[in-house]
Amino acid sequence: MTLYTIIPALFFIVISERRNNRALVTYLLFSGLLAVISIPLVTMDFSADTVVRSLVFLPAGLVSGFVYWWFSGCHAGENIRELRKQIEVFD
Repeated sequence: MTLYTIIPALFFIVISERRNNRALVTYLLFSGLLAVISIPLVTMDFSADTVVRSLVFLPAGLVSGFVYWWFSGCHAGENIRELRKQIEVFD
């Protein structure tokens, strides 16, 4: 189950860092969506009943998205700006 969630999360983190994305809504939407679709992906059962049952994981996904945003996401891209300033000083 970890591969179904960690690989998309890593792609999201890399893209968010590259784009300097600091929007809380983006992190919440991605983590909530990932939490809801992980169970149907693991079981390969995309029936309405399975999707509704996987909504139980939505609060956990939202909390994890908020916690990641709190620690890392709200500072996305700050190091890039500082590095660019340092590079300009030495050029």
